[in-house]
Amino acid sequence: MRGDPGLDAAWAAVAARIGLVGAERVLLKRLGGRGGALAATFVFFGVGALGMTPFALGAGPVQPGYLLFALPSAAVYTVAFLCYVSALREGEVSVIGPLGTTNAIFVVLLAAALYGEGLTLSKAAGTVLIVAGAAALQAGPRIGGGLRRRFADRPARRMLAYALLLALTRMLDKAGAGQAPALVYAWTVFMAIAGLLAFELARRGRLREVAECVAGAPLVALGAGLCNGGSFLLLILALARLPVSLAEPLTALSLLVTAALARLWLGEPIRARWLPTLAVVAGSWLLLGGGGM
Repeated sequence: MRGDPGLDAAWAAVAARIGLVGAERVLLKRLGGRGGALAATFVFFGVGALGMTPFALGAGPVQPGYLLFALPSAAVYTVAFLCYVSALREGEVSVIGPLGTTNAIFVVLLAAALYGEGLTLSKAAGTVLIVAGAAALQAGPRIGGGLRRRFADRPARRMLAYALLLALTRMLDKAGAGQAPALVYAWTVFMAIAGLLAFELARRGRLREVAECVAGAPLVALGAGLCNGGSFLLLILALARLPVSLAEPLTALSLLVTAALARLWLGEPIRARWLPTLAVVAGSWLLLGGGGM
């Protein structure tokens, strides 16, 4: 509805999230190289949780029912992002990163099944474009071997596992978005994830890896964590007013930000990858119904 301040704010949240997620991937790639995947993931969420803490504590009392969604979401997020960080550490961010956008496919299917969000011809065409673009990115010039390489390459498999798990959390987050203030919900999820990761690090006797991860690049750790916290908070704000099958696929536009930053900061070659990256973006747009079909 045009002129609806709440809807306008939701769209603004989506737009801001696109930029943060684009930067987040590159920062996390650099952060993950400083220590183990477990420690890097803890820093990624722990810094975000700390950044939200003073604001969340000042939000006032809330009904505890939102925990039925926030805590399971946190548990699945923990596994998902361990796959995510590990994939980014071992693969090139401008190649592996786009595979994560296949979560839009799972989101659309789950949203149709759980929330009755319709499946259209444009969404089907978008799914084909996303899969084709991701395969081309993984295969490079030898596109015929893309499917085989996608499942033979460990970072790619982990990113695809992340995509499926992330789609499951989006269903939980959509259900929980209206159960508590967005800041409280996001803070709870991040604190629970940080707690789970801290427990696992302590159990393995690897807490020292956290300090090693941060010490080498404290500004990268700070930037990655704040981008992560901010992008998730913006997602919860968007989900309160927008369908999940609309808000989530738009995040694929962040690939353009990631590709540009990967070239500037990491020196990754991206010239030959713009076309398949744009195919993933175009597919995400069609998933939104942008083709009018």
